[in-house]
Amino acid sequence: MLSVPVDGAQRGVSSPKDVSFTLVIPAYNEADVITQAMTEAVESLQRLVTRFEVIIVDDGCSDETPQIVEQFAAQDSRVRLLRQPRNMGYGAALRRGFEAATTELVAFTDADCQFHLDDLRYLIELADQFDVVSGYRIDRKDSSLRRFCSWGYNTLVQILMGSPIRDIDCALKVFRRDVLVNILPNATGFFANTEMFSKAREQGLNIVDVGVRHRARAAGHSKVKLTDVPHTLDSLLPYWWKMHFAGARPTRESDVSPLWTWMAGVGVLLLAALILGANLTYPLIEPDEGRYAEIMREMASTGDWLVPRLHHQPYLDKPPLFYWLGAASIKLFGPHDWAVRLVPVLSAWLTIAATFLFGRKMLGTKSALLASMVLTLSIGFMLCGRYLILDSLLTLFVTSALFSGVVASFNTRDWSWRMWFFSAICCALGVLTKGPVAVVLVVPPLFAHCWLRRIEQGMNWKAWASYAGVIMLANLPWYIAIATSVPEFSGYFFWEHNVARFLSGSNHPAPAWFYAPILLLGWMPWCGLLFPLVPFLASRSPKRREQRNAKVGFLAMSVVWCLFFFSLSSGKLPTYIIPCFPALALLIGHYLQST
Repeated sequence: MLSVPVDGAQRGVSSPKDVSFTLVIPAYNEADVITQAMTEAVESLQRLVTRFEVIIVDDGCSDETPQIVEQFAAQDSRVRLLRQPRNMGYGAALRRGFEAATTELVAFTDADCQFHLDDLRYLIELADQFDVVSGYRIDRKDSSLRRFCSWGYNTLVQILMGSPIRDIDCALKVFRRDVLVNILPNATGFFANTEMFSKAREQGLNIVDVGVRHRARAAGHSKVKLTDVPHTLDSLLPYWWKMHFAGARPTRESDVSPLWTWMAGVGVLLLAALILGANLTYPLIEPDEGRYAEIMREMASTGDWLVPRLHHQPYLDKPPLFYWLGAASIKLFGPHDWAVRLVPVLSAWLTIAATFLFGRKMLGTKSALLASMVLTLSIGFMLCGRYLILDSLLTLFVTSALFSGVVASFNTRDWSWRMWFFSAICCALGVLTKGPVAVVLVVPPLFAHCWLRRIEQGMNWKAWASYAGVIMLANLPWYIAIATSVPEFSGYFFWEHNVARFLSGSNHPAPAWFYAPILLLGWMPWCGLLFPLVPFLASRSPKRREQRNAKVGFLAMSVVWCLFFFSLSSGKLPTYIIPCFPALALLIGHYLQST
């Protein structure tokens, strides 16, 4: 990819080039300016090439544009009109014109007369050496808002897709027709430019850009609006996501996985049980373990399963599920330290099992086996699993909700409602464990996955209404009951303990970078693998893209979202990010299996 600047001194006059040329001009309600556009096109092209045609694509105009074009074409056979059945969008109009072209070179521009079409001379000359020649606007004559939006979009495209084009949406481009037929846009809107250049790079085409002059719109008004920005992003981001995580779906391994992988998986679970369950009789560590154990003991002794109490006073910081399980363990095994620690121990062990079982469905048995092994031998995860805090239980439910939710979307034609409801149940139990944070950690990644992959069932309001219904059905009875019994609960729990703590950092304030060293320490002895994992996930090389399927993208997104959310919070504790460890373990396992 080269950039060729062209200054005013270079713009001389030469004889027409012996080449056939088509200029496509999409038009939507351009009656005020279309005559000037056609006149300038004909006058410039007859100076530049020996044979040409101008194709005006009527994109469902409701004004006099098509009639004006027909009158012009009746006097000049080099101009012809194509009509869309309705307003189908800029990209669709371009494609229609491109498909109708039969010449050696095909170009397009807009109907607003913002370009000096004599500048096509330099694009045509470069077309001898390059497959695609793009203009970039010199001294752009648009409003500040338009220039800012264009700069932002070009920057985003360069970051996400590595585009070498400095002005991706410049509406003055020339293509060799023999390559154009392979990069026609599917996008119907303004994303068409970006899509075509992405396809050109994927196919290894030679691309160059050259400076062209720009001027104010001749008449009429621009059809580009601020509302087009979200529509364009709605095309760009899913397109980039599918391209970046382009690997094929893993083979169904129930028939091809060797027996030793299953035996090794069982071995990892046995090892995890040994590490987690060994010597749980050590004294409770203050303040957390002592506080939670006392709440569980009081719940078991008083039989009050509605209101958690500490020293006979309501303890309203957290929902009751963690305390219920601990109190039930005390009822079964007696008031022992090891009895209450069974709750985080079993939670951590089940999380490892879920990582292996769901990981096998997402990434294959070998990746899942490696993931469960690194998770079992990671210091941070296993220490939390032996410590009487809520985070291991929350991690179990968040992990199960995320993994089962994405498994439900494996086959977009056969949405697994059973898995979807299982995901909703797990999310509901997470809410009953630690409150709304479970929804925050689960729903955004699942929704983003469905949007980025264009999974219709996952974007259906019925799917999310049923998901929300399960969560409310599981939680509302307790929340209503405790709000009735303890009137101050709602204000304290929802506002002070969740929103205010997130915003103000009244408890455990820490800087935004707090979790960077925590992540490294928590992943010992595997922390060294985090460094090559980042370029493995970020690389644009075709080989790496083929090694990353959509499930890898989902796992990476869920990890980044968890880290971002808790880094954004003013209050931070090291254990808050434990819910992202299973997904990160699967990414590490997949990296090890792929390299």
